[in-house]
Amino acid sequence: MGTLSFKKFSKGSSILALAFAICLSGGVLSSMGQPQGESPADEGVQYESKAGAVFEYLTMHPFNIITQKMEKYPWDPDKTRFLSRDGTEISSGIFSNRYRKQSVALYLDADGLVVMLHPADM
Repeated sequence: MGTLSFKKFSKGSSILALAFAICLSGGVLSSMGQPQGESPADEGVQYESKAGAVFEYLTMHPFNIITQKMEKYPWDPDKTRFLSRDGTEISSGIFSNRYRKQSVALYLDADGLVVMLHPADM
């Protein structure tokens, strides 16, 4: 009889462990879909619209951000903020070299000028 109750205890423990693992993995998966902290747009940047694109390169005369689809978005060296993946501000040159052919989020003001640009998972 001691063996029988041990089997029941073992089976019950396995079920409890399995239920715990399912609950734990569900919590991990749901937290993976949620953004970590505030988005860069929440840092006080005023923008009218947001666009996503694959970044290709920057031009300097005229100042344009070119996407993989050859769309042109104007930018201003004095007004546009370029952010790294961790949210720190970097120069336009470093951004261009580091994030070429990667997905980015473009924040546009009312005139269509890019006021902020950062890498984004799309």
